[in-house]
Amino acid sequence: MPSEELAYKRNLNETIARLEALWTGRMPHGICATMHGWPNPYLEEWRQKWHPPAQGTERDLPSKEEIFEHWDALLRGRSEVEDDSLPVAYACLDWGESGFAGFLGAKVHFYSRGENGGTYSYAEPLLADWSQLEELRLEEQNRLYAAFLETLRYVVTRAEGLFGVNAFLRIDALTLAMELRGATRALLDLYEFPKQLERLLRFGVELNAQILEQEYAIIPPFRGGRFTWIGGWVPHISPVPLSVDPYVYCASWVYRDFGEAYQLALLERFGSGFFHLHGYRLDLLAAIKELPGVLFVQGVESGGGLGEAAFAHLEAIKQVAGTLPLLISCTYQELLAGLKEHSLPGGVMYDVSGVPTVYEANKAMELVRSYEAQASERPPEPEQAARVMR
Repeated sequence: MPSEELAYKRNLNETIARLEALWTGRMPHGICATMHGWPNPYLEEWRQKWHPPAQGTERDLPSKEEIFEHWDALLRGRSEVEDDSLPVAYACLDWGESGFAGFLGAKVHFYSRGENGGTYSYAEPLLADWSQLEELRLEEQNRLYAAFLETLRYVVTRAEGLFGVNAFLRIDALTLAMELRGATRALLDLYEFPKQLERLLRFGVELNAQILEQEYAIIPPFRGGRFTWIGGWVPHISPVPLSVDPYVYCASWVYRDFGEAYQLALLERFGSGFFHLHGYRLDLLAAIKELPGVLFVQGVESGGGLGEAAFAHLEAIKQVAGTLPLLISCTYQELLAGLKEHSLPGGVMYDVSGVPTVYEANKAMELVRSYEAQASERPPEPEQAARVMR
């Protein structure tokens, strides 16, 4: 029987209760927060042992031992913070988006993220000719896929009772096409080969579903829900983690015609899900919120970084999101100012960077837990397309 305790989380019961309330819409006027920023001595010990290469250096995929010890160090260093985070490892983050292309046979290159550990990836285009589409298969003996499953099993086993493990963010629809065809080629396919592209996107639904089902066969549920790296935990047994990253480069019709139906199929198959959204694209947020089973949306950022632009536009974002919970990044100083001025909208998880110490994080959390949005900051009813940015 899997453990229902986590050694790296002090206020576990309270956190689970608060996350359940937030992600089920029962915290429309309250807020949650996750705190980040103080030094981590365990991570320094990890660096001394594994000596990660300089950022951008091509390297081999990390071993399962290196990956486990990396996440163990990161999460052990957070064990005294009493915020609304849960200690959750993204055990297969090192495969990156291109890992999905590698699972199908593409040649993948891995590069170091630098001293803080981890890798990102690049896949050489696999699908040069549309006749190759019929040959695409997910096979467990594929080297990268076998390592993916083995690493997941290893981390889940060693993490039991310490921290949770989440499933890979889906690489579906246009994201998968960009990995298999190359980004420029996939965008041209929208105009030059739309029928063939639709076949690839349909293939991606089954591919993503099959991989997620295998992940959930390895990762046990926790207290009637699932761990998520984005959001900590949700009270659903099989949520599908989705992204609309490539659509921020496109007009609104591209998601409508080459994204929505395929992600809807995954949501219907698994019953619920949540979204990661880069870019200040309220038209995409408006489309996402209409999909059945969506629990929350993380991001709505302007470019990369910490999402400070999203924080600056919270009123406009809430106009579109309505009662849909959000996960938005901000700085420690922005959080403190919002708490003091009582200007933070409710129904939001604030992902806070630049917190100096665990003590200051825990003191701020006392204010977060007692916060109630004033009437003027409470979520308005969502407005129609006239207010949606394009």
